Amino acid sequence: MAAEAYAPLRKAAFWIPFVIATAFALSPKGIALPFSVTDVALHLFAFVYLSAALGVAYFDAGGARWIAAWMLAYGVAIEVIQFFLPSRSAEVKDLLVDVVGIAIGVIVWRYVLVPLERRVQS
Repeated sequence: MAAEAYAPLRKAAFWIPFVIATAFALSPKGIALPFSVTDVALHLFAFVYLSAALGVAYFDAGGARWIAAWMLAYGVAIEVIQFFLPSRSAEVKDLLVDVVGIAIGVIVWRYVLVPLERRVQS
């Protein structure tokens, strides 16, 4: 089956978690999870996954800079919006963790997922 047939699934695998992560980030008190996890771990996981998923959904092997730029803009936007929410706060630490997550996500996308896709298609 051609790679184009999976395009809607790839986009959904990015946009659905993106919307959920955004809703959690902008909710008044965050999200109550049934298990204990740090804010740093949540940021790291979200940005690793979303960066890699963005690459899979929209970019070819040369898109690393665009992925990083879009995800950094998203991270900055979340922190700016949180600054204006009375029950939330903007933190430089969160943005720094986001940058680490973006870097890991782009590396996973470029050096694991892109080659894997090429092998599957051939």
